Amino acid sequence: MYQGISTHWHKTPAQTQRSPNEATYVFFGIFLACLTVPAAIILWAIAQSVMTHF
Repeated sequence: MYQGISTHWHKTPAQTQRSPNEATYVFFGIFLACLTVPAAIILWAIAQSVMTHF
């Protein structure tokens, strides 16, 4: 059943190296996640103020 896929588990050292941009990706991921909360609050406040006029 698992014949022929053993190479998937035995990667060369070049294939197991981390991406040089990994720290950048993590930083921007956390940065964008932290920005979604204030953005959601601002959008909610705008929607509430618009809905009070109708």
